[in-house]
Amino acid sequence: MTQLGPLADIDRMITTAWERPMAELEAAAAQRPVEDALLRSIMRARQALIHADTTARAHQDRLHALTSPGVIASFDLDRITTSANALRVATAEADMAMRTITYLVDSRELADQAGRVSPGRVQAAVARSVPESMRGVEANHDSAALPPPASPHPSPEPPRR
Repeated sequence: MTQLGPLADIDRMITTAWERPMAELEAAAAQRPVEDALLRSIMRARQALIHADTTARAHQDRLHALTSPGVIASFDLDRITTSANALRVATAEADMAMRTITYLVDSRELADQAGRVSPGRVQAAVARSVPESMRGVEANHDSAALPPPASPHPSPEPPRR
């Protein structure tokens, strides 16, 4: 069965980012212990998208059935309003799930790019972010003037007599 719409786009985005077929990704996301927590999060958001999309389609079909010409129920405003509200909620949930997946895939791509940055570039960026007045402060710091660090577990005081 061919997928149409946003689910097909999301599946294409996920398979492109991980460079593996969807069936393999679903199996990897279900394994315990988790090897790729980001993949598991994306697959859970994908399941939420599938559920919300199915719910939206059901409410849309119901709304069409209630408002078709010649249907006596078309005057039942309470049922029509309830279906319309449920359709809005399901559509919003599907939109949220799509945005979540998009953000997670984008964050994976950014993390991959950050992993490819050379340590020299990171050090240069950190050096540029330190204000001019703070540069060299560590080098001029006299560690002998500082008191020794406090113990995290102070020794108990001796009993008083």
